[in-house]
Amino acid sequence: MITKRKQETMIKKDMTFSEAFNFFIREKEAKYLSAETIKTYKIHILKFIEILDCSDVLCSKMDKEDYIFFLTMLQTEDVKSVTVASYCRSIKAFLYYLIDNELIKPFKVTIPKADTSTKNIYTDEELSRLLQKRENLTFGQYQTYIFINFALATGLRLGSILNIQLCDYDSKQLTVNVKKTKRRVGLVKYINKQLADMLDKYIALFQLKGEDYLFCVEDGAIMSVRNMQQNVARYNNIICEVDKTSIHLFRHTFAVKYIRSGGNVLDLQKLLQHRDLNTTMNYLKDLGLDTKNAVNVFNPQTEFNVKKSTSRKRKM
Repeated sequence: MITKRKQETMIKKDMTFSEAFNFFIREKEAKYLSAETIKTYKIHILKFIEILDCSDVLCSKMDKEDYIFFLTMLQTEDVKSVTVASYCRSIKAFLYYLIDNELIKPFKVTIPKADTSTKNIYTDEELSRLLQKRENLTFGQYQTYIFINFALATGLRLGSILNIQLCDYDSKQLTVNVKKTKRRVGLVKYINKQLADMLDKYIALFQLKGEDYLFCVEDGAIMSVRNMQQNVARYNNIICEVDKTSIHLFRHTFAVKYIRSGGNVLDLQKLLQHRDLNTTMNYLKDLGLDTKNAVNVFNPQTEFNVKKSTSRKRKM
């Protein structure tokens, strides 16, 4: 006997885009994708349905020309190429879901290349202001100061940091158990002794205990992403007179500083938890490596004393 609930979760032979969208989102939620990822899917796919005006249209009516039309319309809205590519990645996942369930005829979904630009990381002068010890800070400002130190020293994403609880921190082993990551794989993060000393002082001052979140609100509960973003923006602008306020830029700055300090790219990939090395390399475009002089880093002709061959006239 098929229950009502089971009927609701069964893929029909044909359905409207609105119905297919609901099934797609339900499946992604069942796979425990993050709330941020689900939100992105909803925004992008609903935009797709809006542009094609296909909410009540049967999926079987769609073909590759409709996707191309969506892509063209998105580009005419003067949207950045990076944003267009982001939309298309979501739409690609949705369309391949429809293809796998035989709701539309198979076709190759291509994602347009995005223009990449280097990110303006925090300069040494800005870092000096942000990390400078200051007197007479309020509790909120002091907490933000500790957060900035933590973010710059670990390279962790904001969501990962905010989900760290006091019980995840081991001051003796100098480790932090990071339970929430973008890849949904926990990791143990090692920290330096100086940062640990700062955390110990901060924990004692705020009287944190057990299940309290490391960067929490007054009752020990988790702080919202928006709240921390606002705190960092105010601290950077007002206290430190630094124009940049991006928290994710701390991660980019960590990556560049790590390599400049002698770290290697493969270790950095592990530290940033990137699946693809190309993603890590995108973080390092800020390095501005001088490829002209790089040819002399390894010069086999000099190292192995290869003599220049003498030219000989070709016999006629």
